[in-house]
Amino acid sequence: MRIIRRSLTESVGPVSIETPSGEVFGLELDEVSPGRFEALYEGPEIGLYRLKNGEQSAVIGLGPAAPVEFEETIASAGPLAGTIAATGGGAMALADGLPRIREVRPGRPAAGRGWIGITPRGAYETRGVTQLPLLPAWLTLVLASALILGGWLREGRR
Repeated sequence: MRIIRRSLTESVGPVSIETPSGEVFGLELDEVSPGRFEALYEGPEIGLYRLKNGEQSAVIGLGPAAPVEFEETIASAGPLAGTIAATGGGAMALADGLPRIREVRPGRPAAGRGWIGITPRGAYETRGVTQLPLLPAWLTLVLASALILGGWLREGRR
């Protein structure tokens, strides 16, 4: 990482660097031209580094140009093959056509040629709702009346 600090002063103090693991240390900046101070730092770990010099601060994300998430961007069933086999499910490419959807009982195969299955769990059903008032109606009326009266008295003093 290249740290560049511009300042109208003749010198700047060291930059405080906090690594992703929490270690804090200082790094001296060298003047490369009038008002421009620079330092190179090779970060030992991937993550966020917090830099502070005087009242100036910055956060830098240090890591590979191509993180793991972008190495394999084409979807495939490979990484989930174990889970798919264990649950009796399946994976199909939509390029082969939209599969039909069927209801299947628990424990039965949930995929076949041109179809995928859904095991109904009834998770959409609302079994019961309980509503409780926050305050009794009479107390709400008393509080509202008191607030209206208080506002009226305060505005009437002007």
